[in-house]
Amino acid sequence: MFVKGTEKQDCTIDNSTKFYTDAAGPVISVLENLSLYVAEIGQRQLLRKQLANILAFKCKLDSNTLLCSLEIMNRALVNDVHAHYRNKEKPYPGGENSVLFTEVAKYLENVGLNDPFGKIYVTTEVLFDLAAIMFLLLLKQIGKFTFEAHLGVKPVKKSTIDDSPFAIGVMTLMKQFHSSVIPEFFAYIGQYIKSLLNDTLENPKTTTYPVEVQKILLFVEVFIKFGNIERSIVEEYIPAYVFTEFLPK
Repeated sequence: MFVKGTEKQDCTIDNSTKFYTDAAGPVISVLENLSLYVAEIGQRQLLRKQLANILAFKCKLDSNTLLCSLEIMNRALVNDVHAHYRNKEKPYPGGENSVLFTEVAKYLENVGLNDPFGKIYVTTEVLFDLAAIMFLLLLKQIGKFTFEAHLGVKPVKKSTIDDSPFAIGVMTLMKQFHSSVIPEFFAYIGQYIKSLLNDTLENPKTTTYPVEVQKILLFVEVFIKFGNIERSIVEEYIPAYVFTEFLPK
């Protein structure tokens, strides 16, 4: 029902608060358990990133020549791969079945030059409506965050889930699937924000905008930062002026 009701993502949804509340209702218990697993994934990713930073710093002090050599080799291999896919006549580095990348990856991880946030950890099959599931999970969790102008979005005292691990967990989970999942996720967010703002403008009794808009925009900012997502992709679904208008200055 939720996917059918939001399939025209360029349009806003009337009485959006009731619609989204009703959509999340049947799966609220499942989302509660899922949010804990997602946050745990995010926490482990933050630990991996911290360890990578420590290794890179230590290697730079103890063996800067090795670190620089691996950086140059990694950059050269990436450039060769890009050149191959731009022009198929150019050979793929090491050949199609080469173990070159596997071996180089081991060295890069040992010196902290890897990016845990961008890594594909598992091979997965297509999961129907994953973006919709993750969006409903976000709606369920965003209500547990409080907004403070100087601190941004933080968990309420009763919640054990922080915003950054949760955002990174959502990002990591979706990156294990097809690349179209993340843009579709942003499309749901964009439709939600526009629907909330539209309902607010049409209600003469409302004098303030929903705080949920600020919370979700701050979540998106964390997502963009750690996921290395191009802002142009996000702005296809969430106009730039929305960030300018509703994010704290």
